[in-house]
Amino acid sequence: KCTASGGGTTTVGAALAIAQHNTKKSINVTLSKGTFEGLRAIALEDPQGNKDNEHVTVSISGGTYTATEYAVFNNYAGTTINISGGKFESTGANGIAVYARLGSVDITGGEFINNSNSEATIHVGCKYAAENSIAPYLTISGTNTILKNNTTGDYPHKSGWKALTVNMANELNHRAVTISGGTFFGQKPECDDSWTQGNTNKWFLGDNVEITGDATNGWKVSSK
Repeated sequence: KCTASGGGTTTVGAALAIAQHNTKKSINVTLSKGTFEGLRAIALEDPQGNKDNEHVTVSISGGTYTATEYAVFNNYAGTTINISGGKFESTGANGIAVYARLGSVDITGGEFINNSNSEATIHVGCKYAAENSIAPYLTISGTNTILKNNTTGDYPHKSGWKALTVNMANELNHRAVTISGGTFFGQKPECDDSWTQGNTNKWFLGDNVEITGDATNGWKVSSK
């Protein structure tokens, strides 16, 4: 949990918590190695309600991040966590490897794993995010990007679907996810679970890309 505090701990359960003080000093976090384990491995929060997102940057290029809930959690609207490498795994039955709840995540490399058939490996947004003036987004690209949903059961919320690797909150009414590269083990990563024909906001694929493969050997997204 994360709560505002004038003189004490604000975040509980995170291996590394990133939370700006009410003095709004700049934060620049770069992670290239190490092992992080907890309820949440990396948590970016805004407990003081600063909304000073221009002065908060987080970049991850390596390391191992394991959590029972979220390996990476961005809950700071207007910020972006940039991930170019590393291994990120959620081991919980309802866990998500990367959760871009209010803030955004840009992925160009890395391995992302979850073990839940009811949640996606990576999820963006929540019902509150749709109300923010700066809504979150998720971009996924790179030939070295791998997403896995390790469960064997089907996705329980949509008939005929495998467990998800990518999903977005139903309340988001913009194109919050763009995928232009990567390999995905699970449901074919084309759209979210509320997609209907013609709804481009719920469609994930970037322009001029194609998907080849299957759920067993991996869906590969690449340029046409």
